Amino acid sequence: MSLLKTSLLAFACLLLSQTVYAAENWKGKAQIPPFEAGLMTGFAIYGSSTNWGVLASG
Repeated sequence: MSLLKTSLLAFACLLLSQTVYAAENWKGKAQIPPFEAGLMTGFAIYGSSTNWGVLASG
């Protein structure tokens, strides 16, 4: 996976998590801050293609 694709994927994850967080926050049920949620999602997806991602995501 190229660096550009990885960056776009990470940005998409962050954007999605921001949207989900805003919706949950509006309902008063927010659990995880959006930045951390985006990072965890990004690492989980990136981790499926590289060993580094698997290690980084725990």
